[in-house]
Amino acid sequence: MTGDALAMGMMANNLDPGSMMPVRVGLKREAGRQAARRGDHINLARMAVALDTMHQSVDDHGFREADRVFHDALVAASGVPGLQFFGEILRNILTATVREVPLDERDHLHGLHVEIYEAVRDGDPDRAMQAVDGHFDWLDNAIERGRSTAKGEGGAFVNGWPVHDRTFFQPDRGETLAKVTGYWNTLADGAAVIEPLAASAWSPGFGMLTDRFGVTWVLDVQVEYAD
Repeated sequence: MTGDALAMGMMANNLDPGSMMPVRVGLKREAGRQAARRGDHINLARMAVALDTMHQSVDDHGFREADRVFHDALVAASGVPGLQFFGEILRNILTATVREVPLDERDHLHGLHVEIYEAVRDGDPDRAMQAVDGHFDWLDNAIERGRSTAKGEGGAFVNGWPVHDRTFFQPDRGETLAKVTGYWNTLADGAAVIEPLAASAWSPGFGMLTDRFGVTWVLDVQVEYAD
């Protein structure tokens, strides 16, 4: 399974990104438990460096990048390939749910990461899972605050997620690869690429990205099938 296959499956089954969050929480809880039991000092060091970077970050991009490194290291520390595989896919699918962390909340979020780190460092699986729960409880509340703010500003919602008056998954199909590439290049400015535009098993060109407004676009080249 790849990220594009999962995204298409979500679309086919009318699943919104929020429905995948409990899956991600469960994955991170198990990663924390396994990491605490295993004691991977290399990835523990990566987590520590990420914490230091988060603490010193002066902009949102640096903070979020350090957050990504921390969670990648946590999952890697579990030593479970399946957790790493699905962790990366879910991270890519949920890219558009990541919102800017207000300056006055970064210290608290950093502290929640420290609790996860210390539990893993101390080899305490139960405390590691509790710390992961605390982190995602905070994230749920932050998302709710973001929804309330967006609603107050007149933002539109689909399945409870702010999407700036567009559906979360916006399919677009072109007759030629050149035309789709043109669409892609226009949308790619400031976007987060989920699946690079490239040939796939079903199309000469398929790609997926989340634009700077939080809309995820699924682009492909139309293929004529014989009757």
